[in-house]
Amino acid sequence: MDVGPNTHEDSIFDSDPTPRDSRTTSRAGSIALSEKQEITKIETLKSHGKGADAIDPEKVEIQQNDDAAILQAFMDNPPDGGWRAWSVAIGGHCVMLVTWGYANSFGFFQSHYLLTVPNTNSSSISLVGTIQLFCLFFVGTFSGQALDTGHYRKIYLAGSLLVLLGIFTTSFSHSYYQLFLSHGLCVGIGNGLLFIPTISLVATYFKRNRGLAIALSASGSATGGVIIPMLIQSLLPRLGFKSTIRILGGVVAFFLLLASLLLKTRLPPRRSPGLFDPAAFKCPPLLLFAAGIFLTSLGLFVPFYYVSTYTRLLQHPISDSSDLPTYVLVVMNAIGLPGRLIPGRIADTLTGPLTFITASTLICGVLILAWTAVTTLPGVWAFACIYGFFGSSIQSLLTSTTASMVTDMRRMGTWGGMMCCFVSFSCLAGNPIAGALVSRRGGVEAGVEAFRDAQVFAGVMMLAGGAVMFCARQLSTRGRWVAKV
Repeated sequence: MDVGPNTHEDSIFDSDPTPRDSRTTSRAGSIALSEKQEITKIETLKSHGKGADAIDPEKVEIQQNDDAAILQAFMDNPPDGGWRAWSVAIGGHCVMLVTWGYANSFGFFQSHYLLTVPNTNSSSISLVGTIQLFCLFFVGTFSGQALDTGHYRKIYLAGSLLVLLGIFTTSFSHSYYQLFLSHGLCVGIGNGLLFIPTISLVATYFKRNRGLAIALSASGSATGGVIIPMLIQSLLPRLGFKSTIRILGGVVAFFLLLASLLLKTRLPPRRSPGLFDPAAFKCPPLLLFAAGIFLTSLGLFVPFYYVSTYTRLLQHPISDSSDLPTYVLVVMNAIGLPGRLIPGRIADTLTGPLTFITASTLICGVLILAWTAVTTLPGVWAFACIYGFFGSSIQSLLTSTTASMVTDMRRMGTWGGMMCCFVSFSCLAGNPIAGALVSRRGGVEAGVEAFRDAQVFAGVMMLAGGAVMFCARQLSTRGRWVAKV
């Protein structure tokens, strides 16, 4: 969606950054609001059988039209700044720290579980993280509607309790199936209840600065991707797995409580159209984008899951106790902070979200194919930094791109949930396929050569996804090469 340029000199953090014509609309809405209250009083009298003869049907119809106009003006002119709006973005940051920060840290858990959980291999362990990702997206298909229908607080409470339950039960897990149920399924479902409703809520507070606001919230995954592995790495040797995970659960509870104090809904609820909104299927660019993000997600998370193990195999001699693999994953996640904020701002002001996410996807595809030639530790560091930047921008701009195509922001939760439905199944398939390809070539015992097929698979899928997104962009711009969309 092409958002007009900023024509005033106020800061983006100004409490009233809307143009003068929008402020005039707001004042007019305030005047009309008193009339709205009056007509409500008349309708109340009518319902009790008082003064019914004095009611003019034409006046009631006119007033109802005015009410609809007021509501539409309210939806079309979000705060776009000020403490209320930016505090919601900060609350979103805390939620993303818990949900995506935990998911992006699975590379550390992958290495640890391979060494400590008996009768497992790369494919089976990656399935734990994959089911967590699948639930994070797939449950969003249903939970996204909670925002639209006015049940956000209930879904937030349920998600928070499930995440904490999953983390604390992980500390008691000794076998693979226990880890699958606690770390994978329970935490994943809780994350799914939190993710889409929260990031969609942030989108409803912004228009001109939507990309930056969503990037600020999404950068919480980078914050969590740094805090969680570093916390575990520092405590695990001294306290053991059980105590470390329980302390992590306390940290997660703190951020969820803080977010609950900041997150407030803005738009009035509406009737749910069902799991799938038919209006979305009348938007061909959205359908193409959904197909593109499906292909992209098959390969997007493969480096995040396997870079730690890949780094460990490049060490001479190979050391299971080295901190280096953890630091590489931490750096990859930390680069995600500017990798979300900078692309979000560029998308708002220059390119548009669809253009930037398409370019990032194609770049990531090339980077993963280049990863096949990396056989030194400096090369892994370079790959982790560059891929961390562009891979994070894809995760951040997914919601912004969907929001740019939504015609009614009261449908944002539903449309976001529909997009997550597409992504969930590719996440469910992508990492296990990569793990199976690694195992087919001998597993970690065969060294980094075992990763070649998985790297090629991930790179090709991302290039294919970028090509489909490019078709969606050209359809949106009607074939124009230079356009903000």
